[in-house]
Amino acid sequence: MKYFIDQIKHYQINEPDVHYSTMHSRIVVVHQHIAPDLMAFLEKMLGAFGWPLEQCHHLTWTGEESDDNYRLLWGNKNVKLVLSFGVPFHSIGIFSLAKPYTITSAGSCMLYSADALEKIALSKDLKSRIWNDLKSLNIKEIS
Repeated sequence: MKYFIDQIKHYQINEPDVHYSTMHSRIVVVHQHIAPDLMAFLEKMLGAFGWPLEQCHHLTWTGEESDDNYRLLWGNKNVKLVLSFGVPFHSIGIFSLAKPYTITSAGSCMLYSADALEKIALSKDLKSRIWNDLKSLNIKEIS
């Protein structure tokens, strides 16, 4: 009997991150692990839109796809905008047909995806495209 039990594959089930349900940030910025200079670039870009940095929650994607870890985050009604840089939405538990560089409405929040920050930082065209797409978006007006 012990041999049989030892042969059963065991799965580790991650607990959802409880702090997501009490988070007050209105903007979630999703990206892979980035260097400090790219983080400064990202914060400068967010500041240029006039969005308070204290309203931004950085979600560093580790490459693990687990809906359980994001269920409480996407159920949080405070989140009004999800910006994803180089991370597909399905990888973070959002199943939407959102096209890159297009603002898409998904329930009570807006979705926007773009290339990885490394690529954006090197391209004036991509920076301009993001600026034109997001400059008129007022987070306070999103309900």
